[in-house]
Amino acid sequence: MNFLNYCKQSILFLFLIVSTFQLSAQNVWPGDVNRNGIVNHVDLLHTGWAFGAVGEPREAQSSAWESYPVPSSEWSNQFPNGDNFYYADANGDGVVNNTDIDIITSLNYNLTQGELGPEGYLNADPGSDNPALYFELTANEVFIGEPIQIDLFLGDANTPIDDFHGIALDISYESEHNSTFSSVEYAPDPSSWLEVDNETINFENHEAANNRIDFALSRLSGNNLDGHGKIGSFIIIVEDIVLNVEADTINFTIENVKFVGADFETFPIIPASTQFVVKRPNCDIDVNYEEHSCSSFTFFEENEIELQWTVNGEFYNSGSAIDFDPSESGTYEICGYYETSDCPEGPFACETIVVSPDCFGDCEVGIT
Repeated sequence: MNFLNYCKQSILFLFLIVSTFQLSAQNVWPGDVNRNGIVNHVDLLHTGWAFGAVGEPREAQSSAWESYPVPSSEWSNQFPNGDNFYYADANGDGVVNNTDIDIITSLNYNLTQGELGPEGYLNADPGSDNPALYFELTANEVFIGEPIQIDLFLGDANTPIDDFHGIALDISYESEHNSTFSSVEYAPDPSSWLEVDNETINFENHEAANNRIDFALSRLSGNNLDGHGKIGSFIIIVEDIVLNVEADTINFTIENVKFVGADFETFPIIPASTQFVVKRPNCDIDVNYEEHSCSSFTFFEENEIELQWTVNGEFYNSGSAIDFDPSESGTYEICGYYETSDCPEGPFACETIVVSPDCFGDCEVGIT
């Protein structure tokens, strides 16, 4: 083989490989703004930074999850790593706006392509002199079905935050007895230092199957803020304790932090954790009875709770006490119950009496 021709062919082959890679690398996957192969909460930090930018639309304007060639002309702005702002234009219409945010948070969320790259999390060591996240609970114990509020704070007077642009958190929760969350919502604090101008967006995504929460806050259009203190609250409702125990301890932990400040630089932040106890409500009632004769009884609740009473499964009467005077022999199951928001299935207690045919003559009665 001619050595010169071999070298020319090799160079051409390498050129084609590099050209193909560059073309692929420059394609847009709608919502994957940081181009690490997945659409998630971290991409919101990039979209917030580019929010309001305009440029040439893509030839293919679509948000469907596939690869699209970038516009033929560069936009005038780019991220500090050199990526152009057109990567934040998820639907390709030539402007970065709320539609592109919606594509990230709903339409394409958690979609992936290729090998996933890092998110760039940077956790600071506890006890270091870096700013910290921390939680405060409004209650240490709650019943199943009751909301618990976990307030989220960032920085304090000694270690305030400078040039806040955005923060992305990976939060996990685990319990000793497999408690399940029915809902997780984030509520921004209207008086927070991040809510002075309605230019902060927030997002949470609860993956109940994996016991995790993705969370992000981002300023819009590069308008950063300084401050410290409370920024909002997580409102959580525990649906059930899977195992048959009276109480469960839940650990609520920030696993990973990505804090972005001036010039879209990532700074270390100390993550936070907390725990609380969820309990089953006490649904016990204390039903008793007095026997006046073999065919005359009074059933009552010891604590004078108003109950609904049934006889053999049929509604009989209501009140804290009832008189029951059967007119014929037989077996009778008398139950008292009531329903509350804490005990939706209704606490109940039953007694069974057996009235003999002889009762109306010899007044013999059996009670079980």
